Amino acid sequence: MTAFAACIFAVAAIVSAHVIATSWLRHADAARSLPAQLRGCPDSTLLVWKAIERVPLPALATLRKDRSVRPRRQSQWTAAERPGLEWPGMELPATDLAA
Repeated sequence: MTAFAACIFAVAAIVSAHVIATSWLRHADAARSLPAQLRGCPDSTLLVWKAIERVPLPALATLRKDRSVRPRRQSQWTAAERPGLEWPGMELPATDLAA
């Protein structure tokens, strides 16, 4: 089994070397011409930024009068509203728990 794994590793190494060599040959001219392209660029570039303000839209259920409002999903509940386990002793003050 070790010889089989070594053969697979050798085949993978050969394929990897082939892919690397092919990509070097394919992109060598573009890589060599990159410094000349960068020298031809102006020293400064003008950037224009635009911001879009997003306004929350009301839920469609509140706009349509023929539909009732659905209850909120559990992920939208606040920590106080979330149902959870009630552990014994949670109603005791912290000083009683430390003792």
